[in-house]
Formats: sequence, structure tokens, C-alpha cells
Amino acid sequence: GNGHFTKDISNANCFVKAITEKSSGGGDIAEDHLGAINQCANWNSEDDWTSPIKVILLFTDAPAHCMVPAGLEGVPNLDSYAVRHPSGLTAKSVITSLIQKDIDLFICSFNPNATAATEKELSKVYASHSENIEQREITSIAMVPEHQELISSHSGHGRREVLGNHGKHIVFVLDQSGSMANNWAGVVLAYNQYLERRKQSQSESDLVSVVQFDGGVQVSVSMTPIGQAPTTLSFSGGGTVFHPAAVSASSLVSGGPSTHIPLVV
Repeated sequence: GNGHFTKDISNANCFVKAITEKSSGGGDIAEDHLGAINQCANWNSEDDWTSPIKVILLFTDAPAHCMVPAGLEGVPNLDSYAVRHPSGLTAKSVITSLIQKDIDLFICSFNPNATAATEKELSKVYASHSENIEQREITSIAMVPEHQELISSHSGHGRREVLGNHGKHIVFVLDQSGSMANNWAGVVLAYNQYLERRKQSQSESDLVSVVQFDGGVQVSVSMTPIGQAPTTLSFSGGGTVFHPAAVSASSLVSGGPSTHIPLVV
């Protein structure tokens, strides 16, 4: 038929597999849940939303834009649209679409700490909506156990819970001595491939630092969001002295934010 729905489970599985094999993030931790729900709710092909039972299941491990948990100010790459949805959508406009089409919303969370504020805000809009005569509610389903640690601006561990414990501060320590002259292009290629793999695995919250050393040492990149990390690195050539590079890397690790787990490469 003409629509977005199918009765063929194998077709559905193939579609999901295809879109998840090449998934990528949007440059921050928060996701466009409002946009996704709104798009689904407003499908209007001939065979769309014809069943008497209408359900949207949202599977996520991140908060929606404009609905991140309180107390997380300063977390890098948390929400690029913390004040206004880029398309002007609001929780009320999206919930209105669901209510008018009698669609139930299930939020299936793989990180309840991260999605709690989103679930609370959407539930509040549902409860106060003038058209919600049937008193519909959001059904929240925790797909993993919820950690009980309080999330606060003073709790690095709690903040990492919201990041899904995926936020890393990656410190590259790269030898740019003269002996690496013929291999430097390969070093830069490996650096870029590593960053690309991290970005493709929804790790836009990562921070990147780069220490380059020969006879001396320079910090060419310092705690830069992974999406803004440079793709080219200069080469100098010279002697090889390891100790200053180790000291610089150690300083970057100890000076990194508590929200991120340090990783030295």
C-alpha cells in the first residue's frame, strides 16, 4: 500500500538494519525527539495510521533538545539547541498532533537518568493539554536499570551517567621527530580514522587534545570538541625527547573535566 507501515516483519527488520548500520550523530548529545515524533505523527499517506491501535515507540538514550537535565551547565556538546528547537517545534505542538490522531507514546529509555527530564516535561504537557479529554499519558519504560546517584553540577559521576559514560577526553601523544618524516601522513590518517569512528558511534561529547613532540613539545589541540578537532596536523622534525610530552599529557589528563573519562593514545 501507500504508507509508512508494513505487516511484513522481515521488511521492517531489514529497514531498521539498513538505517542503523550507517547511523551518525548531530554534533551534540541531545537528540531531535520532537522532530522525530512530529514527523511520524503527521504521516498522511493513504495507509498511514489506519489501525484502531496507534503507538509510537521512541527508543533513546539521550534527552530531547531543550529538555536536558538541570545542573549540567558546562557539559561540552550537551545541547546545540538548548533554548529553541531549530524548526520551531514545541512540546505542546507535538503532543497536540499525538492527541488529535489518538496516538499513544512510549518512551523506551536506555539511559533513564538522561531522559528523565524529557519524560517529565512531555508528561506535564500531556496532563495540562486542553484537548486531552481521555487523559492520555506517556508510558515510560526503562530498558536498563536506573542509577540512583543524584545528578548535580558538582557530581562528575552523575554527569557521566547522563553522557551514558561515553564521554571521553582523548589525548593523542604523537611523535613528530625527524625519523617520522616518511610516516607522518600515516599518523595523521590514523588520528582522523580514530576520530571518525568515535563520531560514528554517537560520541560527539568527546573532547580531543593533541601533544606533538620531537626535541621539544607542543600542545597543538587542547580539549576541543571532537566535531571541531582539526583534520590536519603540522610536522616539524627534530630529535626525540619523551619526558616533556609525558608531562604535558599528564597535565591535560588531570586538567580535564570531571564529565569525561581520560584516554591517552
